[in-house]
Amino acid sequence: MHRISHFFAFLSSCASTTGFVTPLTRQSTQSTALFGIPIPVFPLRRTVRLPTESLTLNLYEERYLKLAEYVLQQEHPYFGAIYSSNKPQIVRNGTGPIVPLFEPGDVGVIFLVLNSEEGMIPTRGGIPRRRIRLVARGSVRFQIEEILKNGYDTSFILVDGNVFLDEPTVDEGICSQDFVDWARKVQAALNMDTNLEHSLAAELTSFDKVSQRLSDGRSRERLQAINRRNTQERLNEPAEKAFFGWWR
Repeated sequence: MHRISHFFAFLSSCASTTGFVTPLTRQSTQSTALFGIPIPVFPLRRTVRLPTESLTLNLYEERYLKLAEYVLQQEHPYFGAIYSSNKPQIVRNGTGPIVPLFEPGDVGVIFLVLNSEEGMIPTRGGIPRRRIRLVARGSVRFQIEEILKNGYDTSFILVDGNVFLDEPTVDEGICSQDFVDWARKVQAALNMDTNLEHSLAAELTSFDKVSQRLSDGRSRERLQAINRRNTQERLNEPAEKAFFGWWR
């Protein structure tokens, strides 16, 4: 086994805004932290993962091994994850691979890789199979601006994305040290403006509360939380409202 550990560097305190995500443009700088960064995307088919949550990928398929190789070449490895079960799916030549049809405006979460492991894993047939394992944690949200690779051939999905944050309106005192520290690491890894650190720490705090309130199976409500642009609403929304809101 070959193991690689990745660590990042720093940030401090809290943030919020109203409404749901609308397409970002180069002029909408109020809540946009980064414009046009390349993001390799892993489609999630069973659950919606939120900022602050962990995500472990055990990758065997050739296209996802290529994704992992691309990710691990970065100084601060990261990838995007987007829930794809609600998207149209295409199958190449009627056999595979199955590829979701993402489009500009779709929103996902950037995951920073904390460590990785590569090795040959025995199969039932006795033939070793290459595997790369990525252990990551959710950080900030992004919105697709352009599809660079659609993943329909043998490659992985690669997009041009804009990173955005809630607009700051929340009391800095709501943030625990864990999210202050994680915000610092995210900011350093993605080379974000240090002026955004308080907003990011507050946003992470609000997503942690959503994570505790909504189980993995409540995909609709989790998607609603990801698309919401208001930290305070995310913090205050009761579980009952989050559950029934989609059915009104």
